[in-house]
Amino acid sequence: MKHWIAFCALAVVACNEPEVDTRLIQIPATGARENVSTPDVAVFAPEAAVFNYDTVVEGAVVAHTFAFKNAGSAPLAIADVNSGCGCTVPQDWPRELIAPGEGGTIDVTFNTRGWSGKVDKRVTVVTNGEPSVVHLVLDGFILAPEGTSEPAAMPIRRH
Repeated sequence: MKHWIAFCALAVVACNEPEVDTRLIQIPATGARENVSTPDVAVFAPEAAVFNYDTVVEGAVVAHTFAFKNAGSAPLAIADVNSGCGCTVPQDWPRELIAPGEGGTIDVTFNTRGWSGKVDKRVTVVTNGEPSVVHLVLDGFILAPEGTSEPAAMPIRRH
């Protein structure tokens, strides 16, 4: 019986956790932010969020460097840069904090092999600033190689 009482007392003490301050929590999917008491906020401001690569022949590799600036008053951190498929790859971006007024670049390549027609590819940038999620877009038209009516089949990729 003594063990049972000690177990119950330990369970009550273990469940009494301190309160967590949630004022700085930001929900990336919606960009919603609880009321923050500090006016300092980082702002991810791309020079252009869409790059039009015009028309290319299937198989070409499109490369572009997206430039951005921290237009806010707090340091900007880029938490993640990713794309939805292996054909679009973010190559390089700043891993260190970016001071207010400073900027940086994000290099992206898109391998058009297996694609045709109007194609836009997105790269998602997740930051600690406003907005918390930004989509950078490569947009254009892909022609079939000369002498064919449709592009080569997309290779099967196994991870």
